[in-house]
Amino acid sequence: MNEEPVERLFGVLSNPDFIAMKGLSGEVPIFIHTYDATAEDAARQAATSLTSRLCNSGISCLQIDLLDLILGQLADEGRLDRLIAKEVDFGRTKFFETMNGLTDAKTRLIPRLMQRLEAAQAKISILTGVGRVYPFLRTHTILESL
Repeated sequence: MNEEPVERLFGVLSNPDFIAMKGLSGEVPIFIHTYDATAEDAARQAATSLTSRLCNSGISCLQIDLLDLILGQLADEGRLDRLIAKEVDFGRTKFFETMNGLTDAKTRLIPRLMQRLEAAQAKISILTGVGRVYPFLRTHTILESL
């Protein structure tokens, strides 16, 4: 990912109207930036750089990787080690069905995400790792739950 999209993202996310949610009818302001899947590493680096830059500009910002969030929740619940041990026996279909149940956005993921954001008192969250949680967690499900 070159510097042009990063500059554009910084401009959008640091805009006072975006931060104040002006003109959004009280809805959660969401800005989605797509990129080619082959640019995953560059996108992750850009997100880290963008997060630092926003924080350095006085805008409280938190970067959250969705896969890390899910793995952390499963570990906290004592399920991660058991899930890993059973993964081979499950087969692909049963594994994804199990992960779908364990990663329900409305009842599990979003409450944990909101807890992290409130603890950090972040004005902006940058979610990464969307491709890493596909297909058991889909972006539209997260957006609908927010």
